[in-house]
Amino acid sequence: MQQTYFNINPQLLENALKITGLKNQDEVINFALGQLLQSTKQKKLLELEGKVEWDDDLEQLRTGRSFNDTH
Repeated sequence: MQQTYFNINPQLLENALKITGLKNQDEVINFALGQLLQSTKQKKLLELEGKVEWDDDLEQLRTGRSFNDTH
């Protein structure tokens, strides 16, 4: 893999290492990028609120479904 260099605030990186308990800077950066992507996806989903029409009966869909604790 190609080495990439970034200008990252060292104090932010140090604080992130302490708070997360991750082992090294690479783990912190990968974790932070993953969190950014997850947060962005969640925001995009929330933006759909009220824009998606639902014309089915949820109770009818639930009828006959069984749930167990093995999953």
